[in-house]
Amino acid sequence: MGFFIYKVFINMNPKEHINFILRRIPYHELEKEFKESLDMASETFFNAYKNGKDIMSITRFTNLTISITLDGIHHELYTVMPENSDWYIKTYNSLREYYQDRIESRHKQLHKLISKIIE
Repeated sequence: MGFFIYKVFINMNPKEHINFILRRIPYHELEKEFKESLDMASETFFNAYKNGKDIMSITRFTNLTISITLDGIHHELYTVMPENSDWYIKTYNSLREYYQDRIESRHKQLHKLISKIIE
């Protein structure tokens, strides 16, 4: 990518960055990847609990969900992102902000389910 595009890229706010991502990955594909990742993180949450580990914090649950999501779309973004940029971190942070409410909602649901199991 040219210097101008690189400069624009690094100055994007999270909402602009999400729009940048959605120009490269169709919305339905990103949503599918996110939902699958959220389900995988939820399964990990329950498996950890069943194996006697502490209940996963919201921070860890968020990091796991976004990491899995980004792993799923990494190959589609890698070739179109500026070289020598912090695109992975920028994309990670933008996705985290974009999906934070839904991740927190799922985390609360999981806590409620575990509370019912304990009762």
